[in-house]
Amino acid sequence: MTNQDNSNRENIGLWEKIRIGIGFVLLAVISYEMGLAHARSERSKGEYSVLRAQYDRVLTESSALRAQYDRVLTESSALRAQYDRVLTEYSASKTQCAETLTEYASLKTQYDRIEARRTSPAMNAPKTQP
Repeated sequence: MTNQDNSNRENIGLWEKIRIGIGFVLLAVISYEMGLAHARSERSKGEYSVLRAQYDRVLTESSALRAQYDRVLTESSALRAQYDRVLTEYSASKTQCAETLTEYASLKTQYDRIEARRTSPAMNAPKTQP
């Protein structure tokens, strides 16, 4: 039995060495992968900081453009109100012009009638007294 026990011990020792060797290989592979992940992380942090700076610039520009948009919108509202006032004044002037043209046509008709009577031959003839 001692031969078998020695053989089992040798087999156990061999398996133990293989197990430890595989453990070291796994440890080395895991360490390598973690190193790669850390390097990727550092690169990603650099890329992130560049993208963050770009995002901050875009955000600042966006705020400035929003303020400009608000100013333009306010100016647009003021100009629209001014346009509405001018349009109302124009409509009133147009109505007044139409009324004036109507009055002019009426007065022109009266003038033409008076002028026609004044220049007619019956008007220019001397009147006879009874």
